[in-house]
Amino acid sequence: MSEGQTDNTWSVVYYFLTENDGELAEALRVDAGLTRCFLRDKPGAKLEPVTASAGSREGQPITYGVLDETHLWTPRNGGVKLARTIRRNVAKMGGASFETTNSFIPGEGSVAEGSHRSVQAGAAGVYVDDREAPREVGGVPVTLDAPDGVLRAALAEAYEDAWWVDLDRLVQEIRDPETKWRDSERFFFNWNTKGGGLAVDGEQWAKLADPGRVVAGAERVGLGFDGSISDDTTGLVGCTADGFLWVAGCWERPRFDDGRPDRGWTVPRLEVGSSVRSAFSAWTVGRMFGDPPRWATELESWAAEFGDETVLAFDTNQRSRFARAVDRFLTAVRSGTLSHADDERLTGHVLAAALEKVRSAADEADGRTMYVLVKPEDGRKIDLAVAAVLAYEAAMTMPVVEPVEFFVY
Repeated sequence: MSEGQTDNTWSVVYYFLTENDGELAEALRVDAGLTRCFLRDKPGAKLEPVTASAGSREGQPITYGVLDETHLWTPRNGGVKLARTIRRNVAKMGGASFETTNSFIPGEGSVAEGSHRSVQAGAAGVYVDDREAPREVGGVPVTLDAPDGVLRAALAEAYEDAWWVDLDRLVQEIRDPETKWRDSERFFFNWNTKGGGLAVDGEQWAKLADPGRVVAGAERVGLGFDGSISDDTTGLVGCTADGFLWVAGCWERPRFDDGRPDRGWTVPRLEVGSSVRSAFSAWTVGRMFGDPPRWATELESWAAEFGDETVLAFDTNQRSRFARAVDRFLTAVRSGTLSHADDERLTGHVLAAALEKVRSAADEADGRTMYVLVKPEDGRKIDLAVAAVLAYEAAMTMPVVEPVEFFVY
């Protein structure tokens, strides 16, 4: 997708064509260049590398497209849009595309993840060659603590007939203290696993999806709000009393066709306020928690409008308080007592959220260590995840309304 990535494929093609004094290029009647190749006998026919920064490729007559390292092609860098454009163009020409990738991180929304979903759904015309290492060898789990022989045997399954790979050297790399086990899982064993320290497992989150559910206006709900000015996402999430989550509003910086963010955009505060009022009008809101930084004035006005016992500030920078809400949310996810509307935006943010200990010296194994949600190392947004935690906390703590009894004398 970047020039360096396209060079992975292009350099090999150029080498094959020009090696042995250009024997292959001459046989195929190809003029081989460092940036593009032309067919001598077919005017206009060419082979060239393309990056996401090249902008829209709509309508380009492509007969064969190679999409390399698609676990790195994400909505954030324009890769998903470029892949869709290339595939449309290939389809119009009756051609084909070829995709190569390492294992992906669930929740990033990469092209590789989308292709994986297509394979699972049995999409016609999609063919896959995907070998994973076994999770155990001879009854011994494949973990960092496993013997070298177990690791090597698992690697042999994954690499199969790739005779040029030194498996013993890979075992040494896995044993290097600087090598993170989660990286070994993805890049050596070919397991699609969440990044280390991430809060929610993608497979578990997928099991909790309930896309057909509709929240009736009579239902009492909690709302969670996490706001920003321009860079982060501003999100409003709703949650029913039995733990069903949905996105009631989402505002994030738009991107141009080449994936670049619109730096001049700011959150439309009046539109956000209108959506909050619409939520109060559409549902019976028992409690709303809002993260106050940069939105304190709006929270105060909503409290004045809907009641200061209903709209409450919840400062997520108060780590102990936020950690308790995060713990309640994650416990519900792991136990399966929470559900969600299967919104791609919410899923992307939830699966991106990383965990950070409230006290760095706390023992992770004692079962009492508290965590807060933070952005992952790659900077993906988690604002809707924070709003979901606040919505769930609001729904679980909103006052219970006792039924009114009427007596006739």
